[in-house]
Amino acid sequence: MNNFKTLASTICLIISSSSVASGQTFGDITPNNFSNVYVSYDAQFNHFGDGFYGLGFETLQENGFGGTFSVHGNWGLEPKGSKGQLMFKFGPQYGYVLHPNIMVSAALRGFIYTYDKKKTNSNSTDQKVNGGITLTPKIHLRYEKFVLGIGYEFGWRNKLGKLAHNANISVGYDF
Repeated sequence: MNNFKTLASTICLIISSSSVASGQTFGDITPNNFSNVYVSYDAQFNHFGDGFYGLGFETLQENGFGGTFSVHGNWGLEPKGSKGQLMFKFGPQYGYVLHPNIMVSAALRGFIYTYDKKKTNSNSTDQKVNGGITLTPKIHLRYEKFVLGIGYEFGWRNKLGKLAHNANISVGYDF
């Protein structure tokens, strides 16, 4: 039983090490502590290798409300014959701190993206612009100044007619 208490205490110390090191307690941690600049990867589960890598930021106030903006591309990952795509995502976000190093959030973002459309009676393609909206629930794990985000994105694209489901992974740094 004593070994179990020692193990539990050690795990709690490891999980909260960044808060202890900076002199903060759980009451001092707000969603603002999870604001970060990040690199990310978004992809459909059945086409994980054809996803989008991105650069963005998420900023949150102490009350949990904030916003997010990101730019994504898939050059080098696009399916054969595609020209590559560019995507911008932007919108409000709300975060709630569960633990000094764990936050859950939800972002409701609009997006604009380019895509390839095959020309009629031709093998060539044109790049078109379209848009949509996503809802992304996410869990954020913070250690020191680094933030790991893991989310599941529900997205609706104009003219597609169905809901898309994507995995969302990000690694950020809090300046």
